[in-house]
Amino acid sequence: ISDWDAKFQKAAAIETSGNLLEAKRAFDELLHAAVDPARKAGVESKLGKVNMMLIFSPTPMPEKVEYLVKPGDSVDRIAKKHGVTAELVSLGNNIKNANVIRPGDQLRILVGKFAIQIEKKFNTLLLTHNDKYVKRYLVGTGKFGKTPVGSFAVTDRIAEPPWTKDGRVIPYGDKENILGTRWMAIK
Repeated sequence: ISDWDAKFQKAAAIETSGNLLEAKRAFDELLHAAVDPARKAGVESKLGKVNMMLIFSPTPMPEKVEYLVKPGDSVDRIAKKHGVTAELVSLGNNIKNANVIRPGDQLRILVGKFAIQIEKKFNTLLLTHNDKYVKRYLVGTGKFGKTPVGSFAVTDRIAEPPWTKDGRVIPYGDKENILGTRWMAIK
């Protein structure tokens, strides 16, 4: 067994033990050391899973700040104050109903800059946070190279998007709807 494989197995064992922050550190190191595309893809898959578990849980992380809910606070106001989405605040703190937070509740808010990079050649979207790998997704891009090239801002995100074809709206889930589970508008 190679040194790299041994390190990968150790990182996977750390993940299995539940020590997600240490697993993240171990997989981050492996990602930077991976030269072989198959190894890199394997590490990205494991690291993406660990990152999602950390981001969407109240687990402490260096990138999260502690926030004590004050009277009059709402998830929306807290999110705006920290420059994140209400969805991220809710999911990251296991808040089932965004209308039910109480003064004195302790929240952990992930702060920093998210960015995405689309690789049209491979139809992938690379999500980063503070310029560090978070996760890679398979995505659809416009046919015949219609997806524009350049730097853009995401202006809207829609989960389970409808699709309009020939003037009619085709709902999400319909076999004629060619869109996936998410859609983003760019500017």
